[in-house]
Amino acid sequence: MSAYARPLLVEKTMEMKDIITANRAVIAQAKSLNVRAGEAVFTILSRDEMLTRFTTSLCGARRVSEVQDFDALHLPDLDPDLVKMVTDENPDTIKILGREFAVEYRNHYGPRIEIRFEDDWIDRWQSLPDKLLLPGGRSVLVKSVVEGHGHWIEAENPIELKDKIKDALNRKQWEKWEDKPEMAAVDPEDDQSVSFVTTVYGQCVVTGDDLKAYGTVEVCQYWSSDPIEWRPVWYRSESEARKIFDRSVAKLIETKAVIAEKRAKEARAQAEAEANADTERLEQERAERTRAEAARQEREVEAQRLKAVARGKERATNLNQRRRTLGWDLVEVYADGFESEEGFVSFDDEKGLQAAEAKVANEERRLKDLHDREVNDDDLSALLAHFKK
Repeated sequence: MSAYARPLLVEKTMEMKDIITANRAVIAQAKSLNVRAGEAVFTILSRDEMLTRFTTSLCGARRVSEVQDFDALHLPDLDPDLVKMVTDENPDTIKILGREFAVEYRNHYGPRIEIRFEDDWIDRWQSLPDKLLLPGGRSVLVKSVVEGHGHWIEAENPIELKDKIKDALNRKQWEKWEDKPEMAAVDPEDDQSVSFVTTVYGQCVVTGDDLKAYGTVEVCQYWSSDPIEWRPVWYRSESEARKIFDRSVAKLIETKAVIAEKRAKEARAQAEAEANADTERLEQERAERTRAEAARQEREVEAQRLKAVARGKERATNLNQRRRTLGWDLVEVYADGFESEEGFVSFDDEKGLQAAEAKVANEERRLKDLHDREVNDDDLSALLAHFKK
């Protein structure tokens, strides 16, 4: 490269950089104005459109040194009349109640201003006009903060903003409200109903009207197996409180029905238990009577046996006396009977006693008969035989 060509190349390179910077400024200004206008007032070429434009303007040049017409690479300046129209219709500031506020323009959103209602402006929100419009007619969104309220409040228009600020300040009274009246506790075991209470928690910051609170009892049960809790709750909205009230009433009715069924089941079980107990008691009484009767009969039998034994012992004693009279050997008497010629005879063995007594009685009759008759040889032989026994 010649010494003459080198400065020329540097000059063209610098010029190319200036063109790029200028083109970027034009594109940035077009984008900014389009955002401010809220619509595409100025055309912005796409990447492909820009590539086509510059390729055509370069006329085949592949290096900076080959570019012949640098002016052709410049993007045209924006139409000043359109620029003025956009800036006039969408100014940097807007005056409200004698004070200037900066207007914020954002892509895909409407223009917005920020107002802080503090100090001498603390109550000026009530004086805002119903509409905030830019000269071009676009509505302005409002973002504000009110002294004593720690959150930003944003609205589409002043009417909505006033309602939100009023609600925020009224809610502040609600949040500080502590003197809540007590509500009757709910106990499904008793004949109670769900309470619905209306009371006043403050006054509206705009109208001064009473602000009403609506209280009821909410049923809480995380799992079906958990016990049911009845908690007092308060709402600023009557409709919301009514929803909770209706839900709690339905749950109370359901719970009472379950309790009633449980009680009925327990009553049936108790009645059955009592009936079973009565049946068991009757059976026990019947068994006791049966055992008592059996014991009585056993005692009677035993008493009769003892009587029979006593009589048998007496009869055995008498039998020995009679045997002694007859000259017979006496029978061996034991505690429970005696030994006869036929074997052991217990004192309560009526047949054995009668047999032993009959034998003696027969002998006694035979001797009596002998006594009453004339004695002959046969009688003497019989008498001899008697005493030989």
